[in-house]
Amino acid sequence: MLALNGARTAELRKAWSWSRGDGAAVLNVAVDGGLRAWRALGKPCALYVGDADSSPPPEGVEAVVYDRDKSFSDLSGALDELAARRIKVVAVAGLTGGRLDHEWVNLHELAAHASDFDGLLAPTPRGWVVVTTHGATVETKPGRPFSVLALAGRARIHLRGAHWDLDGAWLAPGSRGLSNRSGRSLRMRVERGVACLVFPDA
Repeated sequence: MLALNGARTAELRKAWSWSRGDGAAVLNVAVDGGLRAWRALGKPCALYVGDADSSPPPEGVEAVVYDRDKSFSDLSGALDELAARRIKVVAVAGLTGGRLDHEWVNLHELAAHASDFDGLLAPTPRGWVVVTTHGATVETKPGRPFSVLALAGRARIHLRGAHWDLDGAWLAPGSRGLSNRSGRSLRMRVERGVACLVFPDA
């Protein structure tokens, strides 16, 4: 799981707890300034990735350090590293932290790398985000608001367990899919493209 620069302790704790839920091994990754979040949580990281413009790599920890004069973000580099290590599910803390342009780029990077993973999950101070090219099953409270959005072009979505189900509907980036409501179990399959499930806090 990744801690980005600007990650808050509370969202990192949520991401860390979720990552450990199925008992699988977890790789704690500090993405540059995300190292501060790991230290605030009191958890060690096993890998540092970044250009060290916010936090230098810690001693005794594997580090992938980029030149600061680069044409990609530290998050993009970290996702490339995890894909190369065949990690399939990634939790991200700090997706919406930091500058406004960083927030937008972070979401676009998840979409650009979505096909490398089974799913990408991000708890934020305003709710949860799931990005996938495959699909997801989510246990929810009946009537919980959520949205399903297309990223990086059109996406063909199959959705069950919602007030408005979808049966192979094509969604384009935009407002279709906004403000749906869930039943007890929400099941989504992505036939084509990249989909984003958003569960805003009530």
